[in-house]
Formats: sequence, structure tokens, C-alpha cells
Amino acid sequence: MRRTFLLTVIVLTALASLLSDGTLRAEEHPGKHLEEQATVNPEQVKEAILDYIHRDTELKGGYFLLWDDKEKRVLKLDFSELHKKVNVLEDETYFMCVDFNAREQKPDGSVNTETLDIDFWLKQGENGKLNVSRIKVHKVDGVAR
Repeated sequence: MRRTFLLTVIVLTALASLLSDGTLRAEEHPGKHLEEQATVNPEQVKEAILDYIHRDTELKGGYFLLWDDKEKRVLKLDFSELHKKVNVLEDETYFMCVDFNAREQKPDGSVNTETLDIDFWLKQGENGKLNVSRIKVHKVDGVAR
């Protein structure tokens, strides 16, 4: 009995160690972490996303508007912050998460506030410029969708 308990503790400790470094854990985001010395570096990806958000917000009256394909409605968003990690996929698509705040006025006058984690994918165009190719809601108030 004692030996079985000890063996169980050792196995669970080993599994916890593997899970903590991501070896067995399912990846939340696609691709691998983009390194600083890559042809396109993380700062270029961040700059391209910030530029896209700024231009889009300016064109749409001060809000970043995004169609939510799950809720079937337009989200009215305020930029909050960029996540730190930038990933690159095998097909040279770059990926990053960005946080936004959404406020929605309810018919009764109350205001619903949510924090949204929005995923951005970028591709490098023929001119070398990074272009946003896809945007999707990833999490609402920390809950994955």
C-alpha cells in the first residue's frame, strides 16, 4: 500500500512537471513563439497591429468595431493592451492576442462591461508590409469561446 502511494506521488509529480513546461498541455494559441532575431520581429508585428487598430478606430468614430460571429452582432470596443507573446505559424502567418473593453447599454439603462481577448493573424504582403488577415474573439471575461 505504501509503495503504491509513493509510486502514485512520483508519477503525479512527473506529470505536473511536464504539464508546467507545456510538453503535454494543449496549446492555447497556434504556432511557436516568434524570436527577436527572426526576419519579422515581434515589435514589427505589434506595430502593425497597433497601426491597424488606430486607423480602424479613427475611421469608425472612435471605436474598434468587430463582427462577433458567435453572438451575431457588432462589438463596440476600446483598445486596452497588447499581450506580450507573438507567435509564428508554419505558413509564416503571425499571431497575437489583444485585449479590448466592450460596453453595451442595456434597454433598462444599465451598462454591461466585458473584457475581450481578440486574436489577430497577420501575413506579410509582397511589399513586405504586415497586413491583418483575420480577427476573431478568443475570450470574453477570461472564458475561452
